Amino acid sequence: MPVVLPGDVLSLPSTSSSASIRLGPGLVYPSEAARTTAPTQLLVTRGGLVGKVDEKGKGKEKEKKGAGWWIEGPIGRYVPSPGDAIIGQITAKNAEFYTLSLNSAHSATLPVLAFEGATKRHRPNLKIGALVYGLVTSAENWMEPEVTCVDPSTGKGNGMGELEGKEGSCGMVEISLALAKSLLRPSHPLLQTLSTHFPLESAIGTNGLIWLRLSHPSHFLASKLVLESADRYGTAGIDELSAHSEPGEEEWFLKEKRAGDWGKKLAAGWGRLDQKEVARIVRSVVGS
Repeated sequence: MPVVLPGDVLSLPSTSSSASIRLGPGLVYPSEAARTTAPTQLLVTRGGLVGKVDEKGKGKEKEKKGAGWWIEGPIGRYVPSPGDAIIGQITAKNAEFYTLSLNSAHSATLPVLAFEGATKRHRPNLKIGALVYGLVTSAENWMEPEVTCVDPSTGKGNGMGELEGKEGSCGMVEISLALAKSLLRPSHPLLQTLSTHFPLESAIGTNGLIWLRLSHPSHFLASKLVLESADRYGTAGIDELSAHSEPGEEEWFLKEKRAGDWGKKLAAGWGRLDQKEVARIVRSVVGS
């Protein structure tokens, strides 16, 4: 199974054009000129497997198809991107905004009016150390990222804001960025399987943090152990996919139908634990 490394040149199918290509994490054009002169030649900036998502146009351009390409693999540190759902901890505040730690290289700002229903007279008064669930609205290279707790499409909070709960039965768990992104997929079964053993509420941040609220401290401990085990499984995902590879798939990048399959499989399957394994971990903490 092919794995790309930083510095490799990725050759996309010749039928692709710059207008139909959207680049995700791990891929860039070698230069601005290459965007038009050689749109199918991309430079890899991190190691992993290539992922691809097909997308269709809208309205009059419905028949036009495009594709999103990215590199799927372990990531060391979170880099904020607009639209990311994040969990941040308040580290400072003033009259205009809160400062959030995002588990990344830089802090983020959260305006005090960026909450549903907030006004200059009536606005949340969050304490230092409080946890907040929100969306990244801007992330420029020369500025601190900005976060909001209001969904731009609806103007509502939609569950964003301060994360509250009784001490001991709720808390935050740090997981890998790959597992966090995989858990955000509605089809991922891990949290659904865990909820068959006890009720839970969760908020997942793409910055590698997950907040859990449960009815008993032992349930939180069991959930933490399940997530840690899922992360260990996820790091072995490449080996498992490789064991099921087919002869000749080393030439995957020459076959448009196969291109990106491995990265997509890894992204969707990262951290999938067998139901029996989840049950075993829960029983070891909570009991039968």
